[in-house]
Amino acid sequence: MRPGAPLTSVLPPPLPPTDYRAILGSNLVALWDSRTGIGFDPGGTQVQSWTDTIAGITLSAKSDTQRPAYGKDSTFYKGWPILVCASATNKYLDCWTMPSDAIPVGSRPELFMVCRLTSTTGTRWLARASDVGHTANTLGLFHAATTITAECSGGTAGAAPSLGIGPHLFESFSTAAGVITLAVDGVTLAQSGGGIATTVPVEGFAVGNNTLAEGTTADFSVGMVGLCRDPLTSRQRAALLGAAGQDWAINMPASAVSRPPLPASAVEYWHSEFGASAATAVGQMQDLALPGAAGTAVGVDSGSFNGRVVYQCLSTGSVYRANVSPGLLAGTHPWTYAVLRNSGTTGVHWGFGPANANERYILSNTQFRFVYTGGAGTVIGPAVDTKVHRFKAWSQGSTCYLVVDNTLYTGTGGPLVADVGGVGLGGGVNAGASNTRIAFLLHCSSKPTLVEEIALDDWAKAYWGAP
Repeated sequence: MRPGAPLTSVLPPPLPPTDYRAILGSNLVALWDSRTGIGFDPGGTQVQSWTDTIAGITLSAKSDTQRPAYGKDSTFYKGWPILVCASATNKYLDCWTMPSDAIPVGSRPELFMVCRLTSTTGTRWLARASDVGHTANTLGLFHAATTITAECSGGTAGAAPSLGIGPHLFESFSTAAGVITLAVDGVTLAQSGGGIATTVPVEGFAVGNNTLAEGTTADFSVGMVGLCRDPLTSRQRAALLGAAGQDWAINMPASAVSRPPLPASAVEYWHSEFGASAATAVGQMQDLALPGAAGTAVGVDSGSFNGRVVYQCLSTGSVYRANVSPGLLAGTHPWTYAVLRNSGTTGVHWGFGPANANERYILSNTQFRFVYTGGAGTVIGPAVDTKVHRFKAWSQGSTCYLVVDNTLYTGTGGPLVADVGGVGLGGGVNAGASNTRIAFLLHCSSKPTLVEEIALDDWAKAYWGAP
């Protein structure tokens, strides 16, 4: 072997066919993949440089003590060789001469990475982007003890998730509404307001404890790091999770099956296991947050929903509601899907319409009812009971439809009269009487295809125990 040649035992095998540019498009600014673009030290086992596959940006070690190791991390990452930062001292690669137009001022970039935390002690940066002078931490992921923090321009959002020992997909970004978000394996775990667009150019990027020597340890391994100009769309995020999960064997004990198969027309959904608390119900597509009021709760509904936690709105005025716009417009025919259980004699389960007004909602009152056009019409369904059911409600032409499980009911109706500017889970937008336990609520801009409906029904039956 010639001097400086890498050891054959750690040479990257051929790349799999996944093309992340096809998934993320021009939004993907840079992608570092441990299976390619590695420059080794003379010994051939430490990483001196790492070049991304999109723009050719090279991260490098400034000294031999800062070089990460390279090789397999036990059987994780499907056995692919990865970068291992395992030391009581800083281990990092960085570059502070990024192209000036990569992420311009005024952007809301996203950072994602596939990595495994090999220790829950100490403090470490996983990755960070900023200007050369570090006057603003534009974007980053930080780990301290059991807490993982997303840092974006304007603030931070952190959580202490219970993670398995395998690799995960971590994301840090700020939405257009300024909501700083930490997501793990496609699931939103923490959010905080105050996010702003970048005020300084992103001139540099570091993987590992960075050039400011912040952090006390560097105990993690990393297979892939990506930098995007804007936050991923919900479909890009789902596609990224699927591809990364296949490439790296991401440890997804629950999220892989608990995420619903979304129709193409989906605009927002609320899931009682993600972004759910007594105080807030956070949407999983647009991050629309519905504050809880008057005794809202999240907990197990004994004997129902396969033992999973659900939203509970059990009294008059008990509701998650906000004057927010999911993008359902006047003149259109939206479609709503819910998995819920009526827990009282009379109550509203969900509703939407103009701000503070229910134009469409599902009601329990002797029969299950789909009320539409501000109460001017009603589709009468089956007799009320307290079992878990699947509900679909929509309009088409001059007819409104309600499906409860597999039975269809109809009434005379029409399109939305006004743009939707308010959404309610429980007592509806008006916070009326509520006796509901609801696991899942999805709004679509139009009726899905039959194939999409079948996939959603199959998921609801298997995951929530719906009939």
